[in-house]
Amino acid sequence: PPPRVTGMPRTVVRFRLAALAAGGGAAVLQREGRRPTLCAKVETPKSREALWSTHLGKRIVFLSGAVTEESSRQLVAQLLYLDMESEAPITMYIGSGGGLVYAGLAVYDVMQYIRSPVNTVCIGHCESMAAILLAGGEPGGRSSLPSARIMLHQPSLGVSRATSTDVLIQAREGEKTRGRLIEIISKHTPMTAMEVAAAIDRNLYLTPSEALERGLIDSVAMNKPPPPPPPPPTMPLALEDSAVGNGGGGGLKPAGQ
Repeated sequence: PPPRVTGMPRTVVRFRLAALAAGGGAAVLQREGRRPTLCAKVETPKSREALWSTHLGKRIVFLSGAVTEESSRQLVAQLLYLDMESEAPITMYIGSGGGLVYAGLAVYDVMQYIRSPVNTVCIGHCESMAAILLAGGEPGGRSSLPSARIMLHQPSLGVSRATSTDVLIQAREGEKTRGRLIEIISKHTPMTAMEVAAAIDRNLYLTPSEALERGLIDSVAMNKPPPPPPPPPTMPLALEDSAVGNGGGGGLKPAGQ
């Protein structure tokens, strides 16, 4: 139950807590002496930007929500930026119900294009185009959290109030897109094109263990792996006395020897 603040009815406290939650902030009960006060810690655009910048500095990117032109543009820009910085691995956390196929294929093509390996992690759910991005990660680096769900299906045409000729054109284009998605899935899994076509004919929901059996992921992540150990310290180099003034073969050697 919400805290009862002195001089403030319980219904008012409930209302303010609900308003804070709806606004994306957090309610904090602070006690100054004997009188508690209700304060708000509201997330600001500046703090949100700092959070994403911190993750980006650790070479971590996110696909959260629908796959749209905007989310695709942001992911492509982030992947290209990180690849210019270094060829170290990139980790992409995916929690999405899918979306626009062409926007998702743009992200997939960039994942294959850059030199940096992209490790993918499913959080929550990966459905439709998001599941293909999950499977398109670096071999050996595709994983899912244990409670996530993965779903594959064939693309929808999305035709409404079109002429019969346009419907036929869209149907042909849909078959080409379906063939491309089947090709991608069969490339990144042990399944053949015929097996993939049969599997995605209807909505195919998979647990992480079932996705592992079909080759869509490489492991089920129960715990976050520890960071790699730091490199050993290098010994400073000192100039031998014999190398000074006589041109001898003393050269450089580790200090202390």
